[in-house]
Amino acid sequence: MNSKFSLRFFRTHMSARLMVIFILVALIPLTVVALLSYQRAYTSLINLALSKMEQETLSIMKDTSIYIEHFASDLLFMSGTSPVQGIIRARDNGGTDPVQRIPYEVWVNKLTHLFAVMARNKHFYQQFRYINENGDEMVRVDYRNNKVNIISGTEQLQNKAQWPYFIVSQTLRQGEIYISPINFNRENGKIEVPHVPVIRFSTPIYDKIGQFRGIIVSNIYVANFLSRLIVNLGKIYLTNKEGFYLSHPDPSRTFGFELGTHYNIRHDFPTSLKVLKLSGSDSYVTVDKTRNEVVSLQKIHFDPLNPQHYWILIRTIPEDEALGAVNGLRLLMLGLALIITIIVIFLARGLANKFTRPIIRLQTVTRQISQTHLP
Repeated sequence: MNSKFSLRFFRTHMSARLMVIFILVALIPLTVVALLSYQRAYTSLINLALSKMEQETLSIMKDTSIYIEHFASDLLFMSGTSPVQGIIRARDNGGTDPVQRIPYEVWVNKLTHLFAVMARNKHFYQQFRYINENGDEMVRVDYRNNKVNIISGTEQLQNKAQWPYFIVSQTLRQGEIYISPINFNRENGKIEVPHVPVIRFSTPIYDKIGQFRGIIVSNIYVANFLSRLIVNLGKIYLTNKEGFYLSHPDPSRTFGFELGTHYNIRHDFPTSLKVLKLSGSDSYVTVDKTRNEVVSLQKIHFDPLNPQHYWILIRTIPEDEALGAVNGLRLLMLGLALIITIIVIFLARGLANKFTRPIIRLQTVTRQISQTHLP
């Protein structure tokens, strides 16, 4: 009885030890190869997802830049129309243009008509103005609530000599354009209520002898081009250079620099913003583990004359959505690892039994011979 128990114990112990050896011999190389392959595939998929995110953000940036170029093109067209020089000549000649014999008032009406047509046809212009060399508004057309309003009279026309767009435009050459920061429109120095976010484009006007004679200014409703910042998945933001939101999924967080609130990209995306600024690059994309999002930042240099002026476009997508392929790979690798482990265990068990069976038989025969009484 003891010999049978001892034999069974030996067989079980030997099989178990061989199974462990076979499993280790098989799984260690497989595990190393699998981990290296997974890491390589994981890195490739991560880079692919981040690259795709960066390209999407870049595409939105280019679309915004092209849209802004249209405003510049319209402004230069208006500044080059004949009524502008006609008004200057008429002012210099006592009220009548000596070249075409057209009164000052007629030229003003012609320029007013051009401003009105442009505003009515394009809808995104809030104002067109011709401001003379002293900063006085000479011709002004407003577009509000889908209606053109012609502003005239000394009580309504204002002096803008102290405004940055007038001061800076005096230093520009013909054909150059000043682009203002985005802020709330102001009338007579006070913020208009309800708030109207605008961006201003202005270009200088010179007469035939090269003397500065004022500027043409267009005010654009910012809401019109911010409404183009739409994505089907995730969120999108736009900030000014200082990090205050110009566009945000929650409108109450916008224009903190005007309203005295403190919502800022520095608080919401501190690490990503720091890396973007330290890198000196115009773009940065990363997986932000604190937000569980893929975050892409892209500078938009909206002012060709001042590259240091820019907005920051932020595009975010939930990590699970952006890295779906990575997560799928992880589940696939886990499934394969489980299947391979089960197969290896069964194979190891079979091999262990195959190796121990002859040893057990030899031990059994040896024991039987030792117990046989020879004559």
